[in-house]
Order: sequence, then structure tokens, then C-alpha cells
Amino acid sequence: MGAPVASQRLVDIVNALYHMHTDLAQGSEDDRRTLTLMMAQQARLDLGAAYGTKRADPGRPPSKDAIAYQDVVNDKLYAWDWQNGSTREPQLHAGDTAGDITGQVFIVVSPVDHLGGEIPTPMPPTPGPCNLPGRAEMMQEGDWLHHYYKAPEGLQRPDGLWINGGPDWEGIGAWLFDVYLSARTKGTSPADARALYVDQIRHSGEWQAKHPGEQP
Repeated sequence: MGAPVASQRLVDIVNALYHMHTDLAQGSEDDRRTLTLMMAQQARLDLGAAYGTKRADPGRPPSKDAIAYQDVVNDKLYAWDWQNGSTREPQLHAGDTAGDITGQVFIVVSPVDHLGGEIPTPMPPTPGPCNLPGRAEMMQEGDWLHHYYKAPEGLQRPDGLWINGGPDWEGIGAWLFDVYLSARTKGTSPADARALYVDQIRHSGEWQAKHPGEQP
């Protein structure tokens, strides 16, 4: 998969919220961050968990004009700058390719309906006659989960999915089968299926104990 392109729905979200909140768009940097967060939250609701905001590095504030897209399958991060820096008006068009900002920090946002249903929620995709992911995909996903268990931003387990001298079958079953495989068979993309179980891990007691004070 290459860099994502802006969908018409994403453009509609940006334009609708801009016209609803031109005071924020033309306001201070914090005002613009507030509006950008609203756009990202609506995109998360309408388009999936890959959408959020970003910061340049852990010590920097959130972007005031970037909507981010996290490609968890390929470990890449992209973003669109929705606002013209001079006029403060929207500059995003359908088909615009997101810029590669891998190395910066993705900010997970909550799905929030700021438009009151003005943009209808898309229907879930209809699965094909055989929508099972192949062996290679499941092996790749298992390897990614193993490293996420070890990662500082994950569960910080030194041995990953290896526990008490053997595989952590409970973790494998819960995340790879109950969540990832189930979502994939319903037509969910690999990126969104992974985002589903990462979100649940981040809300677990173990993750919160390893990350005191952090928001899931």
C-alpha cells in the first residue's frame, strides 16, 4: 500500500466543520488545534481508527492543521495539511495524497459526531464469498503483535508473546482470532482490524498499569 489519498468524505468533513467554526479557523493556534481535533474525531467516527492527529515529537504540542493517517500494517504515518497557512481556509481536495511523516507521533482520538449526522455514516462493507486472510497475513500480524507486546508504547513485556515458558495463547486467541480475524472476515481492512485490538489493549488494566497518567 502506498500513501493514502483523501476521500471525498474526508474533504466534506473538513469543509463542513470549517464553515461551522470559522471563528476557530481564523483564531489562535490553540483554536486551530481545537478545530483540527474535531475534524480528526469526525474522521475517526466516519472513516475508521486509522485517522487521528499528530505531533512532531513527544515534546511538541499537537498539530494545528494536520489530519493524520496511521498505516499500522506497514508501520508508516501520513498526514494532510487541511488549512492554507495564509488564508486559513481549507485546501484539501479529494484525491490529494497524504505526506509521509513517519517518525512523528500519531495521536489517537475518540470518535465524536460533531456534525449531528449531516454526513451519513457509511454502511459496513459486504464480505465476499471467501474473505479469510491468508497464512502469510496472519503470521505477519502475529509477529507485529509479538513486537507490540515488547514495545515501550505497548505492554513492555521483555519476551513479548512468550510467557511462563510457552506462547501466550490467551493473548494470541483474544487479539489475533477474536478481534483481528473476526474483523477481517467481515470485510474490515488489515489496518482497521489491527487498530481495533490495539485500542482494546490500550484500555486494558495491564497497559494502563504500564502507562500511568497516559490516555489510552
